[in-house]
Amino acid sequence: TCLTLGALFLLGGFLFARGSLDFVRHATWVRGQVERIDVDRHDGGAIPVIAWRTRDGEEREYRGLGASAPQYRIGNDVGLYYFPATPTRVRLDSLQELWLAAINFAGVGLVFLIIGGLLLQVARKRSILGLGQVCFGVIAVLCLCGAVSTAFDSLSLLRNGERRDGKVTGFWNYRSTDTGGPV
Repeated sequence: TCLTLGALFLLGGFLFARGSLDFVRHATWVRGQVERIDVDRHDGGAIPVIAWRTRDGEEREYRGLGASAPQYRIGNDVGLYYFPATPTRVRLDSLQELWLAAINFAGVGLVFLIIGGLLLQVARKRSILGLGQVCFGVIAVLCLCGAVSTAFDSLSLLRNGERRDGKVTGFWNYRSTDTGGPV
């Protein structure tokens, strides 16, 4: 069952990644600006509210995903992807909104696959060492595929001149002084 769960989670990760990749490939990129930060009344998370314009000049507003620590400040410029035919389909150009679900599902899938493989090896009374080498090989191949994909994407950006210049507007330093006990 661990192998089945691992395969299903890995498939889910692949499908999420494919959906995000299709979204990015077919959507239009625009720049928006953080208008305000709302507070989630359930968990107190910071939700960025971004004001942006479609390519046709229509003003829109988008509420991003919440986070426990604010990732944005009011006035920050952010990138968004949207579909001109349906401008309500919007995603922030961020790791969290585009890729986090795929990474989480694939990571959980790999863990289940490794545990299932170990249990299978133990049940068959075989050496776990062989499975460890196979797992290392699979992870190495996946990392190599990611590196090659990143290299091709980087070359494509350089070749097509899709470079974006920006400036650092500030650094944030978050420190918690809450020790969890009485003051």
